[in-house]
Amino acid sequence: MKIITQLNLFEDQEFGDLEKILMVLDALPETDLLKQLEAKRKYGRRDYSVQSYFIAYIAKLILQLETDQQLLRQLR
Repeated sequence: MKIITQLNLFEDQEFGDLEKILMVLDALPETDLLKQLEAKRKYGRRDYSVQSYFIAYIAKLILQLETDQQLLRQLR
């Protein structure tokens, strides 16, 4: 049987959730991804910006949440 170790990105330091999210967002390279997604969504609903959805998705990954409902509870 093989044992798979799960690595922790923030292993050595104890950061709060917000600090972790901000560190990851700051480390992401600036690309045209958001502009391309905005252009693709050109005629879609305009409730929230693509950037807001992107940040929420990153937060969901960092906080290790399984559902969107869990993310909404965290954001409130």
